Amino acid sequence: MDAWKVDQGILAALTLPLIDGETDDAFARRVVADMGEQVSKAADLGSRIHAACEVYAQSASLPESPEVRALFDPVRTWFDADVERIDKVESVVAHHEFGFAGTVDLVAKLRSTGDWAVIDFKTQRIKRDSKGEVKPGFYETWPLQLEAYRQAILHTSEGRQPRDIVSLVIGSTEPIPVIPKVLPREELPAYWNAFVNVRNLWTFMKGYCPIQGKPEEVGV
Repeated sequence: MDAWKVDQGILAALTLPLIDGETDDAFARRVVADMGEQVSKAADLGSRIHAACEVYAQSASLPESPEVRALFDPVRTWFDADVERIDKVESVVAHHEFGFAGTVDLVAKLRSTGDWAVIDFKTQRIKRDSKGEVKPGFYETWPLQLEAYRQAILHTSEGRQPRDIVSLVIGSTEPIPVIPKVLPREELPAYWNAFVNVRNLWTFMKGYCPIQGKPEEVGV
């Protein structure tokens, strides 16, 4: 997201017309304002696409907005083809032993893997390489969040027991096929260990532990 914001600032600086007599400081302020407007619009559109995913998973209803519907249509195509059964939609999960909680986008059984998975919807402006092929950005922190959710579900023993975590990238500027990334199961323990280390660092820096015991006493 930070890199994308920088891109928006560069685009604004390159495309905004100059005003006669405008100072450099005034132009810089206009660049920042334009960048903020683009970021806000993208966040709003991303939220609307995310909401459309939730509604479709619950009721198979399509969004009314033509703009959102066009961008959501690839999600519907993927959903109808790959989602066999649903366990959770926009559900809060908590891990009481490690003291954290979060909202899971979707827990579903996928036909492509034959198993249950924790799925997170990620909208982004998809870049293309010199050949015109899409190049989504899969960020290194995503698997940590997803594995934390999966561990919370396993901890509560409520509902299905997912074995996979999946990041599903959705184009936010053009309707392209969604890009799912199923993380290798053998890497999940490393993601969980990294998440716990980050969580322990947070409790140390904040001087606060949401569970009984000292932060350094909590680990994998």
